[in-house]
Amino acid sequence: MRVLSRLVFTFLLTALRPLPICAQAPLGAVWDSVGTILRAPGVSTGGYFRYNLPRRDITLTVGDVTVSPALALGSWAGFSGDPLDATVMGDLVLTAAEVKPVSRSSRFSRSR
Repeated sequence: MRVLSRLVFTFLLTALRPLPICAQAPLGAVWDSVGTILRAPGVSTGGYFRYNLPRRDITLTVGDVTVSPALALGSWAGFSGDPLDATVMGDLVLTAAEVKPVSRSSRFSRSR
């Protein structure tokens, strides 16, 4: 759970903090630092960079069949636009015990 909280915290810091960029650096090279932080290779499609983060630590079974993490337990983060003014979108796969800690670590959540 700590690893996931750190991942979410790092993701939010990375997404909300402007990345320094060299005027000559290609856009893909700038997003490589995000891949390094997330420890995931990025996939680029038309200026959109997506990082897939399958939850290999969760075992899911439906009936007698074990579901592959890559098939149904895929968290991801996607970035587009200029790194100094990026659009960020993503999805997290969480267990019931992880929802509150992740929500608390999110800058966008409301404490109640």
